[in-house]
Amino acid sequence: ATFATLIDQRAKKGDLRGAEELHREAVEAGVGRNAYQIASLIDAAAKAGDLASAERWFKKADVAGLRCVNHMFGAVLNAAAKAGDIAAAERWAKKAADSGVQLNKFMISSVVSAACKAGNISKAEAWLEKAMKANGNLD
Repeated sequence: ATFATLIDQRAKKGDLRGAEELHREAVEAGVGRNAYQIASLIDAAAKAGDLASAERWFKKADVAGLRCVNHMFGAVLNAAAKAGDIAAAERWAKKAADSGVQLNKFMISSVVSAACKAGNISKAEAWLEKAMKANGNLD
């Protein structure tokens, strides 16, 4: 198995520390600087509900010049939702949009979820209304 596969398996279990350790080993072996591995680390952080780590890994990808894809933005938004951090969710939604990423249902749902978890129902409703105007169907 490749490092990327092993990191992804840890990420799917929400084992951020295990995924990070495997990434360190991959870097030492000279194969740890790719977008797939970083995306998996962001996923692991999101599944663990660790917003700070998700943001840290996203920044590392950005600084390394790796293309930050929709999935990476979505994972950070998911971490913000789990943390109930509406300010972070809105900041990341804006950053995604400013980067040319069209917010999809999953991303908007993460912002709405963060607002609900934070107890800000009016903000959640505002995001739903914005999404309906922009995208129409949000099944």
